[in-house]
Amino acid sequence: MSREGHMSSRSLWGGFCSGRFSWLLVVCAAVIGGEIVVGVAEAEDASSSLNSLSTETYVRLRDAVAYQVSMGRSLETACAQLRSARSLAPDWPEGPPEQLVAAMYRRLTVPPEVPRSHPRALALIGDRYHDPAYIRPALEAALKKAGVAVAFLYDVRQLQPKLLRHFDLLVVLRDGMLWPNPTEDDPYGDRVFWMTDEQEFTIAAFVWSGGALLALHNATALRRLDDGESLYTRTLGASYAGHGQPGEHYRVHVVTEHPVTHGVRDYPAVDERHWPKLHVDDATLLLQAVAGNKTSLHGFVRTFGAGRVCYLANGHNREILESEPMQTMIRNAAVWCLEEASPHRTASGGASVR
Repeated sequence: MSREGHMSSRSLWGGFCSGRFSWLLVVCAAVIGGEIVVGVAEAEDASSSLNSLSTETYVRLRDAVAYQVSMGRSLETACAQLRSARSLAPDWPEGPPEQLVAAMYRRLTVPPEVPRSHPRALALIGDRYHDPAYIRPALEAALKKAGVAVAFLYDVRQLQPKLLRHFDLLVVLRDGMLWPNPTEDDPYGDRVFWMTDEQEFTIAAFVWSGGALLALHNATALRRLDDGESLYTRTLGASYAGHGQPGEHYRVHVVTEHPVTHGVRDYPAVDERHWPKLHVDDATLLLQAVAGNKTSLHGFVRTFGAGRVCYLANGHNREILESEPMQTMIRNAAVWCLEEASPHRTASGGASVR
C-alpha cells in the first residue's frame, strides 16, 4: 500500500428515489515562461523522488500541497504559492522543487487509495481557515483507536458515488468554500461554493442507505453559509448559524450520558465556538457550550434513514482536536456511528430518500 492510503438525482428535495476513475495527467513540471510544462518521463522520476523523501519532509510537502488543493487551486497556482515556502525543508532554500510539488499535486487530486480493511472512513478535510496539517494527525489517532481505517480527501471534486461507495463512514471537517484565484492584492481572492446538487444527493443517499456521518466543527457550512433549508441540512439535522472568535474561552457541558460521551466530563475549551441551528426534532443533544451567560448547541446525534449521524462542534485548532475529551468523543462517535452501518453498502443503495 502506498503512503496515501452516479447516481441518478431526478428529485433532490422533497421526495426522491435512490437510485472518475478520472485519469488526471497532471504530472511533473518545469517552469518555462511561468507556465507548467507536462512531461510523462519526468513525472515518473518525480513520483519516485517523492517516495525517497524522508517521512518528515514528505509529510510537510504533502500538507503544504494539500492546503492548496483544499482551496481548489490549480497546479500552476499551487506552485506559485509554494515558491516562497522556504521552511518546508532545509535543503529547499528557494522553496520545494516544482516537479515534486506537481507529483504531490497529482497524488492528492485523484481518488485516494481505498484501505484494505473494514470498517473504512473517508475524511474530507481542510479549507482556507482549517489547515489539513493539524487535522489529519488528530483524526488518524482517534480513528485508529476506534479500529477504523481512514483515507483522506482534499480535492472536493473527488467526492463522488464511485468513491464513497467503498466507505462505511464519512468524516467532514471543512466548509463549502474554495478560494482558487489569489491575486497580488488579495492572497485568497473571491470565494466559490463548490458543492453540486449531485454531491449533496450523494451524501444524503450514502447516509440514508446505511452509511455513517461524523461532522466536525464547521461541517455545518458544507452546503451554505446560512441557516436555510437544504438536503444536506436535512441529512445532518443542523445548519451553520455563526461562530465566535478563535481562542475564545468557554466550557463544554455534557448534557446526556451516551456512548459518544462515555468517559467525558465537562471540560474547558479554547476554540472558535460555533452555534449551529438545529432543524430536526429527533436529535439527541449531547453537548452544550457555556460562554458567560450564553449557551449554544455543541454536539448531538441522530439517525437519517438507516444511517447514524453525529456532530461535534470543536475543531478549530490542533490543541482542541488533540485534547483528551475530543479524542475520546471522536473515537466513540466513530464506533457508535458504525454500529448500525450496513456493511459493503453502496452509495446508490436501494433506499429512497424522503
